[in-house]
Amino acid sequence: MTRVLFALTAALVLVAPTQAANKKAVVTIIAEPAGVKNKEYPHSALLIEYSDGKKEWLGFMPPHTGKGGLVDPSDRTEWVGSYVRFELDEGKVRAARKATVAKYEKLEWKALTCDCVSFTSDFCRETGLLRVTARPNLIPANLVTNLASMNTDLKPQHVSEVTRKTKLPWR
Repeated sequence: MTRVLFALTAALVLVAPTQAANKKAVVTIIAEPAGVKNKEYPHSALLIEYSDGKKEWLGFMPPHTGKGGLVDPSDRTEWVGSYVRFELDEGKVRAARKATVAKYEKLEWKALTCDCVSFTSDFCRETGLLRVTARPNLIPANLVTNLASMNTDLKPQHVSEVTRKTKLPWR
């Protein structure tokens, strides 16, 4: 009986870390076109869907007042113009989220150098989705398209134009 319990305990210990390591999160990179919500410029943000069902939006915007930058958790669903989705290792996604948010909480928003596309690109670089060190583009829609074409091995779901009739998978 003791041997059976020992064998069962050993099997559980060996299986538990493997199952935890195989958890997947779905990451959606979105682009909002200019002119949406009275904005003059396009916007980039991301949605993380964790294996436990939790969803988290992240973007980087200028602050409402003063200097700095704002890591923005606002749901961007209403303004999506295009998107690309990837299923990734959840541990890697959590680490990328932590590193990117920690970095940008200390930075000042500057158009074209430290903005929403920079934030999203840095997150993607941390996850391994963006495999180049140079910034591949300045326009959110180009980032979506480039990520889809750079990661065909991950079989991304890429929608280049969202309309009111488009059924968004995270709704």
